[in-house]
Amino acid sequence: MKSESPRSRLLTIASELFYRDGIRTVGIEKICTAAGITKPTLYHYFGSKDGLVAAYLEDQNERVFDRLTSAADKVDGSAAEKVVALFEGVAKATANKSWNGCPFLRGAAEFAGELDHPARKIAAAHKKRFENWLRDLLAHHDVSHPTSLARQLTVLLDGTVTHEFLHREGDHARAATSAAKTLIEANTSSAM
Repeated sequence: MKSESPRSRLLTIASELFYRDGIRTVGIEKICTAAGITKPTLYHYFGSKDGLVAAYLEDQNERVFDRLTSAADKVDGSAAEKVVALFEGVAKATANKSWNGCPFLRGAAEFAGELDHPARKIAAAHKKRFENWLRDLLAHHDVSHPTSLARQLTVLLDGTVTHEFLHREGDHARAATSAAKTLIEANTSSAM
């Protein structure tokens, strides 16, 4: 079996540490030590810590997007059934003890005062991509007002993730699932 490249190893270790401990609290030294790789090697592949942060969030972009959309894509049913499956998938993920919230919301929050930071830009692009995907799903199922409803559901989903991250009770995810179903059914001519 081929061994992991230094770049992949650095990204894997940084991803674990950033997600678990936060981006700003994890230094380059800690990442290099954990990866068994020198600082010059890290700088060779990523240029800076910000470059590593950007690579981490870009890597998470596909993983998180696929996880979210696959829950809905697996359901062969109405828009309400697909969105309920998506929210139920989030509820299931939040119950995992290693779950630490949304890497994009957390990453963007760590750079709240730096509007041009790559973490904020990547997080914003991820959220917009998901909202557009949801809008297209709703439009495909002839749900009324797909653009505004996608925005409402995206806000509801992010609120769910935030509250579950803070409280770890499970109730917020269940309440959000019910609210999402109600919102879609209110915008669908034939309720589920």
